[in-house]
Amino acid sequence: MRDVSVEADGSAKALTGKGALGVIALHAIRLALSPSARPVRSCDGCGWFFIDTSRGRRRRWCSMKTCGNQAKVARFRARDQSAPPPPRPQQVLPHRGGPVPRRGTSRSR
Repeated sequence: MRDVSVEADGSAKALTGKGALGVIALHAIRLALSPSARPVRSCDGCGWFFIDTSRGRRRRWCSMKTCGNQAKVARFRARDQSAPPPPRPQQVLPHRGGPVPRRGTSRSR
């Protein structure tokens, strides 16, 4: 029983379920062995492989919606927590000239 039909031009056509896996394996081998203008890269987030079609050939994630967003959020949170918070300026009312108490605090009772 034949699972795969190979044409004269080298293309393969699956005839059964096992043949479909064989065709996928053949395409993976061709992709790995052929020099391509579009490099195959590994995602920094999940480890999956993708073809880098970006203009600068510097893509780092398989998808910006998932892995890219998670990496950027993690980087932002790490940077945000390591920096000390900026000092809060005190508001001064022009008619009193003193600082305005913050909400929830009271002056001496």
